[in-house]
Amino acid sequence: MTKNDTNTHDVQLTDIASSQTATTRPQVRREKRKYIIICVIGVIVIISAVAIITTIFLTKKKANAPATASNLTVAVDSNTTWKQNGITVAGGNESGKELNKLNGPRGFDLDDDLTLYIADEMNHRVVRWKMNAIQGEVIAGSDGKGNGVNQLESPCDVVIDKRKHSLIICDSGNERLLKLNHHKLTQEPTKILSTACFSLILDKNGYLYISDIYKGGIKRWKEGQSNVEVIAGGNEHGDELTQFMFAMYFFVDNVDGLIYISDTYNH
Repeated sequence: MTKNDTNTHDVQLTDIASSQTATTRPQVRREKRKYIIICVIGVIVIISAVAIITTIFLTKKKANAPATASNLTVAVDSNTTWKQNGITVAGGNESGKELNKLNGPRGFDLDDDLTLYIADEMNHRVVRWKMNAIQGEVIAGSDGKGNGVNQLESPCDVVIDKRKHSLIICDSGNERLLKLNHHKLTQEPTKILSTACFSLILDKNGYLYISDIYKGGIKRWKEGQSNVEVIAGGNEHGDELTQFMFAMYFFVDNVDGLIYISDTYNH
């Protein structure tokens, strides 16, 4: 083979290699794009699957969660409609002192687990009535009417203090407020304030609002304070704008701090 033949052969090999290289590069690019597309599709599929599984899990968890007062709360507006027929959740067996009966139930409060705490006024006791229970349980006033530690006289209202895990009782006939741990009934009720009372409201800041039907006013007090503050009325009974005639019930707006009062006998 001559030198010229060798050079020609080398040129041919170089041309073939260049041709193969030129052909291979687009193929590599196509394979890369294909691989990237497959990876992206795979990631999307995985994310979608995780999202679907998470949604199903949370939906089932929510459906199986126990009913509480907080998750049964609904927004009420001008379009809200109400069921025409209610159901009895406590008592309903005529008046009496048996545990499946109430006698003149007055105020009540609802705990997060939908347990009712009821001031059973004419039975001089406070009862706890759990959801779907057929009878209640006496948690205060077990010794009947009186002013002893385990006695009440015409209790008119109760309110739950969730932050302190306690129930506050308006022992109206004895003109005092009592407190007890309503979850662990290991201690007797203790007196926290001597005052006339009829209904109670506890605001978001821990202030207790008390209606005093005898002096015609609404009072405010916080545990630990020595004095009770009169914030509305308190000027004996009357029909003046500074007076009330039996201010039995009221509402405290936690948003703007306004108080709405039912001035019973001033109509």
